[in-house]
Amino acid sequence: MTTRRLTEAELATIMDRAPIRPRERRSVPLGLTLAALLVALVLAFGLTAALAGHLVERTAVELLAAERHKSM
Repeated sequence: MTTRRLTEAELATIMDRAPIRPRERRSVPLGLTLAALLVALVLAFGLTAALAGHLVERTAVELLAAERHKSM
């Protein structure tokens, strides 16, 4: 198969048949966005609750140790 240069008339014909349209913007579906937001919130609250639980447990252990130390 050989290639050749298009003439001005051929190029004009092709350009007339295929108008240049602006590219359509692809957006993320709303459901996917909401699902990602929900996952992020669940993770954030879960990690916060885990950290708070750990700190409360650690504080309770320290208080119990201090009470035992006082009673000795």
